[in-house]
Amino acid sequence: MDLSSRPTLAILMFTQDQQGPMARIRPLCGTLHRKLIASMVIITILLTIHVVSPVSGNEEPTITWSRTYGPNNGVFSIQGTSDGGFVASGHGYGGEVIKASLAGEPEWSKYYIPMGHGDADLGGSVRQTRDGGFIVAGAVAEPVEAWLLKLDHNGNVQWSRTYKGYGFSQVKETSDGQYIVAGSAIGPDPSDGWVLKLDPEGNIVWQEMFRDQDINYVEQTRDGGYIVAGTVGVDSMAEAWIFKLDPAGNMVWQRAFEVNSPQYNQAILVRQTHDGGYIVAGAVNFLFQDTLILRLDRNGNILWQKLYSRGGITSPVWVGETSGGGFLLAGRFSYISPTNGIAGAWILKVDKNGNKVWDKVYGGLNDLFFLADATRSGGLIAVGATGGGATWVLKLDDQGSIAGCPLGRPANATLTDTYATTTNTSITPVSTNATVTQTGVTALVHYPGVQTQCIGSMDRDHESDRDKHYLDSRGTEKEQFHAFP
Repeated sequence: MDLSSRPTLAILMFTQDQQGPMARIRPLCGTLHRKLIASMVIITILLTIHVVSPVSGNEEPTITWSRTYGPNNGVFSIQGTSDGGFVASGHGYGGEVIKASLAGEPEWSKYYIPMGHGDADLGGSVRQTRDGGFIVAGAVAEPVEAWLLKLDHNGNVQWSRTYKGYGFSQVKETSDGQYIVAGSAIGPDPSDGWVLKLDPEGNIVWQEMFRDQDINYVEQTRDGGYIVAGTVGVDSMAEAWIFKLDPAGNMVWQRAFEVNSPQYNQAILVRQTHDGGYIVAGAVNFLFQDTLILRLDRNGNILWQKLYSRGGITSPVWVGETSGGGFLLAGRFSYISPTNGIAGAWILKVDKNGNKVWDKVYGGLNDLFFLADATRSGGLIAVGATGGGATWVLKLDDQGSIAGCPLGRPANATLTDTYATTTNTSITPVSTNATVTQTGVTALVHYPGVQTQCIGSMDRDHESDRDKHYLDSRGTEKEQFHAFP
């Protein structure tokens, strides 16, 4: 691989002992970057993102802005960090990770290329760890394997592991300092879901493979177990699937949900709520595609259920609970024809009973959001990608707006009651023994171009001299364009 033509300021080498421990695994599929992007846009991607929810104590001021980073091949995962900034990961020249400050200014940005592989993607998931560093999930190509990368707070590689699977879509640190991972295994069927528990060094503690089923998302629950979202086959039909595992990976309960049979249903994401229940974001294909929202109790029984649609294709990729007990969802509208539906990134806020508070659409055709979540200041952060290939980050107020900027317009989409059929499924995981390998990594330091489209009118007086400039893709400082001077 020729690295000489890449726009970098430094090349750092990190090499690990190739005699490392063995393990097993496998998540996302196929030709890697194309598959990761397609699954996200089409609604198979799981956003592994959790922005810090409102907390007491010192809070950052409410600052609103809209910025793009790139252009690049796209950031697909983001998380708010303990310092009020954010970390994002995706695909650039290999896997890419960017750390930014509260004001959205890049602190560091690096490309990571595993040795012995032709390409890599870290768009599966990025999470801050208790030690202030980061754990990042994705996949590598040539040959295809699942990939985990542990970084310190400055983006330096602490360890790198590849696993005999198609890719990882999700990784999170658990309460015991270990990791829970979801993805796609290399098994006998075209789609084999995979859930793994790993120790702090990335070695496998246990793993479960679910033959011919899709696993999209996993997170630890407050009792030490795990809640999982995906798609399951029931009577030759694809249905949204939620199941609960105990701390050792044993099945506790499982439910399938079907709306508008015989169409395709899937659960994209599931989050535990403050009362021990769950909120689910999914998708239903029936003529067009609608977003399915399920509110469940702690045993997976439906409390309320909604369909959200604006005509055409309504794709969800994120759901999170707000401090008031309501929920935020984010995704993308796309139309089947220009006269059928609208296009753009969307945010929907509902109250604790599933009633719409507001919904807005941003940008246009081929723009999408992966995330909309609360910040410490009481506003929102929304993250996505533009149709031009740039990463798009917006700091918004609690109504989804930036004061003085014409970003966000009412979506006027419909939110209606629906009636899902629930089935108690009996899928049994099968044993798998995929292996894990320590992998050397080349890290390339780079400086992404940053452009500010908009700064809230109440915030402009607080902009520092540093904020009035940005670095282009060659690392050259340029004057920044303010849409509303």
